[in-house]
Amino acid sequence: MLAEQRYSRGTPAGDRAGKPLAGGWKGCLFLLLGDLDYFGKVLKLNMWSKKTDFCCLCKATLTGAHSFTDNRVHHAPWLTTCFTAQGWRDMPGKV
Repeated sequence: MLAEQRYSRGTPAGDRAGKPLAGGWKGCLFLLLGDLDYFGKVLKLNMWSKKTDFCCLCKATLTGAHSFTDNRVHHAPWLTTCFTAQGWRDMPGKV
């Protein structure tokens, strides 16, 4: 739908429609809100319901040496599997 169709002409909103905003500043999306199914199915992030490869931030597993149930604050082995920014971008299937 065009901006001209959403706002009545002659109103303050209609006068601003279709013009640049914020004097050249740009915006950045920094928060996404959704449940785990949305993140997995729509955003194509790792599916929370799997036993392995369920986290998009690390390589923790349900059981074994890198089990996410090991919650030692600084010494849990799965903490060493956290991705760097480049590592996350290099994951197969990510944009």
